[in-house]
Amino acid sequence: MSDSDSPNPADVFGVVADETRMTILRALAEAPYEEYEGTLTFSELRERAGIRDSGQFNYHLDTLVGQFVERTDDGYGLTYPGELLYRTIVAGLFTRRTELESRDVDSECLDCGAPLEMAYDEAVLRIVCSDCDREYMSVEFPPSAVESRGDDCLETFDQWVRHHVLLMNRDVCVWCAGPMPGELRYRDDDEAPYVARNCEHCGGFMWTTPGETVLYHPAVVSFFYERGVDVTSRPLWELEFVVSDDAVEVRSEDPWELVVTITCEGDEMRVVLDGDAEVVEIEDGAV
Repeated sequence: MSDSDSPNPADVFGVVADETRMTILRALAEAPYEEYEGTLTFSELRERAGIRDSGQFNYHLDTLVGQFVERTDDGYGLTYPGELLYRTIVAGLFTRRTELESRDVDSECLDCGAPLEMAYDEAVLRIVCSDCDREYMSVEFPPSAVESRGDDCLETFDQWVRHHVLLMNRDVCVWCAGPMPGELRYRDDDEAPYVARNCEHCGGFMWTTPGETVLYHPAVVSFFYERGVDVTSRPLWELEFVVSDDAVEVRSEDPWELVVTITCEGDEMRVVLDGDAEVVEIEDGAV
Protein backbone atom coordinates (compact mmCIF):
# COMPACT_ATOMS: atom_id res chain seq x y z
CA MET A 1 0.00 0.00 0.00
CA SER A 2 1.38 3.41 -0.97
CA ASP A 3 1.22 6.43 1.30
CA SER A 4 -1.57 7.85 -0.89
CA ASP A 5 -3.66 4.71 -0.25
CA SER A 6 -3.10 4.72 3.52
CA PRO A 7 -5.87 5.89 5.86
CA ASN A 8 -5.65 9.45 7.10
CA PRO A 9 -4.18 9.38 10.66
CA ALA A 10 -6.78 11.91 11.81
CA ASP A 11 -9.56 9.58 10.64
CA VAL A 12 -7.93 6.55 12.26
CA PHE A 13 -7.54 8.16 15.67
CA GLY A 14 -10.95 9.74 15.34
CA VAL A 15 -12.37 6.22 15.41
CA VAL A 16 -11.27 5.76 19.03
CA ALA A 17 -12.18 9.28 20.15
CA ASP A 18 -15.29 7.88 21.77
CA GLU A 19 -15.80 6.53 25.30
CA THR A 20 -17.94 3.59 24.18
CA ARG A 21 -15.37 2.40 21.67
CA MET A 22 -12.61 2.67 24.24
CA THR A 23 -14.76 0.59 26.59
CA ILE A 24 -15.04 -2.10 23.90
CA LEU A 25 -11.28 -2.10 23.30
CA ARG A 26 -10.65 -2.34 27.03
CA ALA A 27 -13.09 -5.25 27.37
CA LEU A 28 -11.27 -7.16 24.63
CA ALA A 29 -7.82 -6.41 26.04
CA GLU A 30 -8.66 -7.30 29.62
CA ALA A 31 -10.51 -10.57 28.95
CA PRO A 32 -8.46 -13.37 30.60
CA TYR A 33 -6.55 -15.12 27.82
CA GLU A 34 -6.66 -18.53 29.53
CA GLU A 35 -10.45 -18.34 29.42
CA TYR A 36 -11.13 -16.65 26.07
CA GLU A 37 -7.84 -17.14 24.16
CA GLY A 38 -7.97 -13.63 22.80
CA THR A 39 -11.40 -13.93 21.16
CA LEU A 40 -14.84 -13.00 22.49
CA THR A 41 -18.22 -13.75 20.93
CA PHE A 42 -20.59 -10.88 20.30
CA SER A 43 -22.59 -11.61 23.45
CA GLU A 44 -19.48 -12.15 25.60
CA LEU A 45 -17.96 -8.89 24.43
CA ARG A 46 -21.17 -6.96 24.96
CA GLU A 47 -21.51 -8.40 28.48
CA ARG A 48 -17.92 -7.58 29.44
CA ALA A 49 -18.26 -4.07 28.02
CA GLY A 50 -21.46 -3.55 30.00
CA ILE A 51 -23.36 -1.88 27.12
CA ARG A 52 -27.09 -2.57 27.29
CA ASP A 53 -28.20 -0.99 24.03
CA SER A 54 -27.57 -3.68 21.39
CA GLY A 55 -27.90 -1.29 18.46
CA GLN A 56 -25.47 1.23 19.95
CA PHE A 57 -23.02 -1.53 20.81
CA ASN A 58 -23.18 -3.04 17.32
CA TYR A 59 -22.64 0.36 15.69
CA HIS A 60 -19.53 1.19 17.71
CA LEU A 61 -18.12 -2.33 17.35
CA ASP A 62 -18.52 -2.23 13.56
CA THR A 63 -16.71 1.12 13.52
CA LEU A 64 -13.72 -0.47 15.27
CA VAL A 65 -13.58 -3.55 13.03
CA GLY A 66 -10.75 -3.39 10.51
CA GLN A 67 -8.21 -1.08 12.11
CA PHE A 68 -8.39 -1.98 15.79
CA VAL A 69 -10.63 -5.06 16.02
CA GLU A 70 -10.57 -8.26 13.98
CA ARG A 71 -13.76 -10.22 13.27
CA THR A 72 -13.40 -13.98 12.73
CA ASP A 73 -15.68 -17.01 12.72
CA ASP A 74 -14.95 -17.42 16.44
CA GLY A 75 -15.76 -13.86 17.42
CA TYR A 76 -13.81 -10.64 17.97
CA GLY A 77 -10.23 -9.91 18.97
CA LEU A 78 -7.79 -7.03 18.94
CA THR A 79 -5.52 -6.39 15.98
CA TYR A 80 -1.89 -5.48 16.67
CA PRO A 81 -2.69 -1.73 16.39
CA GLY A 82 -5.56 -2.26 18.82
CA GLU A 83 -3.29 -4.00 21.32
CA LEU A 84 -0.64 -1.32 20.94
CA LEU A 85 -3.17 1.46 21.46
CA TYR A 86 -4.55 -0.15 24.61
CA ARG A 87 -1.11 -0.81 26.11
CA THR A 88 0.04 2.73 25.39
CA ILE A 89 -3.01 4.11 27.16
CA VAL A 90 -2.65 1.93 30.28
CA ALA A 91 1.06 2.84 30.41
CA GLY A 92 -0.20 6.33 31.25
CA LEU A 93 1.76 8.23 28.61
CA PHE A 94 -1.36 10.07 27.39
CA THR A 95 -3.46 10.21 30.51
CA ARG A 96 -1.37 10.59 33.69
CA ARG A 97 0.96 13.25 35.07
CA THR A 98 2.98 11.37 37.67
CA GLU A 99 5.67 13.17 39.67
CA LEU A 100 8.19 11.96 42.23
CA GLU A 101 10.16 14.18 44.57
CA SER A 102 13.92 13.69 44.56
CA ARG A 103 15.12 10.74 46.59
CA ASP A 104 18.48 9.09 47.14
CA VAL A 105 19.75 6.27 44.94
CA ASP A 106 21.96 3.59 46.45
CA SER A 107 24.89 4.73 44.30
CA GLU A 108 27.58 7.41 44.51
CA CYS A 109 28.74 10.05 42.06
CA LEU A 110 31.87 8.97 40.23
CA ASP A 111 33.16 12.56 40.35
CA CYS A 112 32.58 13.70 43.94
CA GLY A 113 31.33 10.67 45.85
CA ALA A 114 28.04 12.29 46.89
CA PRO A 115 24.81 10.23 46.78
CA LEU A 116 22.94 10.10 43.50
CA GLU A 117 19.31 11.17 43.41
CA MET A 118 16.38 10.27 41.19
CA ALA A 119 13.37 12.37 40.27
CA TYR A 120 10.46 11.86 37.89
CA ASP A 121 8.40 14.44 36.04
CA GLU A 122 6.79 14.82 32.60
CA ALA A 123 7.33 11.08 31.91
CA VAL A 124 11.12 11.47 32.25
CA LEU A 125 13.20 9.80 34.97
CA ARG A 126 16.43 11.58 35.86
CA ILE A 127 19.39 10.43 37.91
CA VAL A 128 21.70 13.24 39.05
CA CYS A 129 24.36 13.90 41.67
CA SER A 130 22.93 15.51 44.81
CA ASP A 131 26.02 17.72 45.20
CA CYS A 132 27.69 18.55 41.87
CA ASP A 133 24.47 18.23 39.81
CA ARG A 134 26.08 15.96 37.24
CA GLU A 135 23.34 14.25 35.22
CA TYR A 136 23.78 10.51 34.72
CA MET A 137 20.49 9.56 33.10
CA SER A 138 17.52 11.41 31.62
CA VAL A 139 15.22 9.02 29.77
CA GLU A 140 11.49 8.76 29.02
CA PHE A 141 9.82 6.15 31.25
CA PRO A 142 6.12 5.17 31.48
CA PRO A 143 4.17 6.56 34.46
CA SER A 144 2.63 3.13 35.09
CA ALA A 145 6.08 1.69 35.85
CA VAL A 146 6.84 4.40 38.40
CA GLU A 147 3.47 3.93 40.08
CA SER A 148 3.40 0.13 40.17
CA ARG A 149 7.03 -0.90 40.64
CA GLY A 150 7.70 0.84 43.94
CA ASP A 151 11.17 0.00 45.25
CA ASP A 152 11.92 -1.94 42.06
CA CYS A 153 11.45 1.18 39.94
CA LEU A 154 15.15 1.87 39.44
CA GLU A 155 15.98 -1.72 38.53
CA THR A 156 13.16 -1.67 36.02
CA PHE A 157 14.33 1.68 34.65
CA ASP A 158 17.86 0.31 34.17
CA GLN A 159 16.54 -2.64 32.16
CA TRP A 160 14.22 -0.34 30.18
CA VAL A 161 17.17 1.81 29.11
CA ARG A 162 19.26 -1.26 28.29
CA HIS A 163 16.47 -2.64 26.10
CA HIS A 164 16.42 0.56 24.04
CA VAL A 165 20.21 0.73 23.83
CA LEU A 166 20.45 -2.89 22.67
CA LEU A 167 17.92 -2.31 19.90
CA MET A 168 19.67 0.83 18.68
CA ASN A 169 23.04 -0.89 18.76
CA ARG A 170 21.51 -3.46 16.41
CA ASP A 171 20.41 -0.68 14.03
CA VAL A 172 16.75 -0.99 15.04
CA CYS A 173 14.61 2.06 15.85
CA VAL A 174 12.94 1.71 19.25
CA TRP A 175 9.83 3.48 17.96
CA CYS A 176 9.13 2.08 14.48
CA ALA A 177 11.80 -0.65 13.95
CA GLY A 178 13.26 1.29 11.03
CA PRO A 179 17.01 1.56 10.33
CA MET A 180 18.79 3.55 13.07
CA PRO A 181 22.49 3.78 12.18
CA GLY A 182 25.04 5.33 14.50
CA GLU A 183 27.54 8.12 13.87
CA LEU A 184 30.21 9.60 16.13
CA ARG A 185 29.64 13.30 16.76
CA TYR A 186 30.46 15.96 19.30
CA ARG A 187 27.44 17.00 21.33
CA ASP A 188 27.28 20.71 22.07
CA ASP A 189 30.36 21.59 24.13
CA ASP A 190 31.08 18.07 25.41
CA GLU A 191 34.75 17.18 25.39
CA ALA A 192 34.11 13.59 24.36
CA PRO A 193 32.01 12.55 21.35
CA TYR A 194 28.71 10.75 21.60
CA VAL A 195 26.97 8.35 19.25
CA ALA A 196 24.11 10.01 17.36
CA ARG A 197 21.38 7.64 16.18
CA ASN A 198 18.76 8.88 13.73
CA CYS A 199 15.99 6.66 12.36
CA GLU A 200 15.84 6.80 8.57
CA HIS A 201 12.11 6.06 8.61
CA CYS A 202 10.40 8.00 11.42
CA GLY A 203 13.15 10.52 12.25
CA GLY A 204 13.48 9.38 15.85
CA PHE A 205 16.74 10.62 17.38
CA MET A 206 18.79 9.52 20.39
CA TRP A 207 22.22 10.24 21.83
CA THR A 208 24.08 7.32 23.41
CA THR A 209 27.54 7.19 24.95
CA PRO A 210 30.31 5.16 23.32
CA GLY A 211 30.24 2.96 26.42
CA GLU A 212 26.54 2.20 25.92
CA THR A 213 27.34 1.31 22.33
CA VAL A 214 29.77 -1.45 23.37
CA LEU A 215 27.81 -2.54 26.45
CA TYR A 216 26.51 -5.80 24.99
CA HIS A 217 29.44 -6.64 22.74
CA PRO A 218 30.30 -10.32 23.41
CA ALA A 219 33.90 -9.43 24.31
CA VAL A 220 32.74 -6.87 26.89
CA VAL A 221 30.17 -9.17 28.51
CA SER A 222 32.76 -11.98 28.64
CA PHE A 223 35.44 -9.68 30.05
CA PHE A 224 33.28 -8.89 33.07
CA TYR A 225 31.83 -12.38 33.44
CA GLU A 226 35.28 -13.94 33.62
CA ARG A 227 35.98 -11.63 36.57
CA GLY A 228 32.79 -12.45 38.43
CA VAL A 229 30.74 -9.42 37.35
CA ASP A 230 27.41 -9.52 35.52
CA VAL A 231 27.58 -6.35 33.47
CA THR A 232 24.02 -6.95 32.21
CA SER A 233 22.52 -6.31 35.65
CA ARG A 234 24.77 -3.73 37.32
CA PRO A 235 23.11 -0.27 37.07
CA LEU A 236 24.33 1.69 34.08
CA TRP A 237 25.09 4.74 36.23
CA GLU A 238 27.60 2.66 38.20
CA LEU A 239 29.56 1.57 35.10
CA GLU A 240 32.35 4.07 34.60
CA PHE A 241 33.00 3.14 30.97
CA VAL A 242 29.33 3.88 30.21
CA VAL A 243 28.92 7.25 31.94
CA SER A 244 32.41 8.78 32.21
CA ASP A 245 34.20 10.77 29.52
CA ASP A 246 37.46 9.70 31.16
CA ALA A 247 36.94 6.24 29.65
CA VAL A 248 36.85 7.68 26.13
CA GLU A 249 39.88 8.57 24.00
CA VAL A 250 39.83 10.01 20.49
CA ARG A 251 42.84 8.77 18.57
CA SER A 252 41.77 10.21 15.25
CA GLU A 253 38.90 12.23 13.77
CA ASP A 254 39.69 11.71 10.08
CA PRO A 255 38.99 8.90 9.90
CA TRP A 256 37.36 8.41 13.30
CA GLU A 257 39.11 6.10 15.72
CA LEU A 258 37.69 6.18 19.23
CA VAL A 259 38.72 3.99 22.15
CA VAL A 260 36.56 3.01 25.13
CA THR A 261 38.72 1.76 28.02
CA ILE A 262 37.08 -0.80 30.31
CA THR A 263 38.62 -1.91 33.62
CA CYS A 264 37.68 -4.65 36.07
CA GLU A 265 39.60 -6.36 38.87
CA GLY A 266 42.92 -4.84 37.80
CA ASP A 267 42.56 -5.82 34.14
CA GLU A 268 41.93 -3.58 31.18
CA MET A 269 40.29 -3.90 27.80
CA ARG A 270 40.14 -1.28 25.07
CA VAL A 271 37.35 -1.32 22.49
CA VAL A 272 37.99 0.60 19.27
CA LEU A 273 35.10 2.20 17.33
CA ASP A 274 35.02 3.68 13.83
CA GLY A 275 32.98 6.67 12.68
CA ASP A 276 29.85 4.55 12.31
CA ALA A 277 30.14 3.49 15.97
CA GLU A 278 31.03 -0.04 14.91
CA VAL A 279 33.54 -2.10 16.91
CA VAL A 280 36.58 -2.66 14.71
CA GLU A 281 39.14 -3.95 17.23
CA ILE A 282 39.53 -5.28 20.78
CA GLU A 283 42.79 -4.50 22.59
CA ASP A 284 43.72 -6.25 25.84
CA GLY A 285 46.36 -5.31 28.36
CA ALA A 286 47.20 -5.05 32.04
CA VAL A 287 46.49 -1.81 33.88
